[in-house]
Amino acid sequence: MFQSTADSNVAEQVQIRTMKILIVEDERVNVQVLTAMTKILGHEVIAAWDGFQALKILEEQSVDLIFMDVNMPLMDGFETTRRIRQ
Repeated sequence: MFQSTADSNVAEQVQIRTMKILIVEDERVNVQVLTAMTKILGHEVIAAWDGFQALKILEEQSVDLIFMDVNMPLMDGFETTRRIRQ
């Protein structure tokens, strides 16, 4: 991925708290787009390809925000979210 001068200027002008974001998504392109968008703003991104991987990541570390896909193989986003809330 490349970063344009305009992207750099946006990141410098917007002052927000840096967050650790978990993206739970099975489509590679969607992960790439979300990762690029959040990294421009200076956030740390972790990606999980399914609900089981997301739960494993959350056992080992905490995150500030989760972007959750609904339709995924193995465990969908609804079930993953239910288990996270438990």
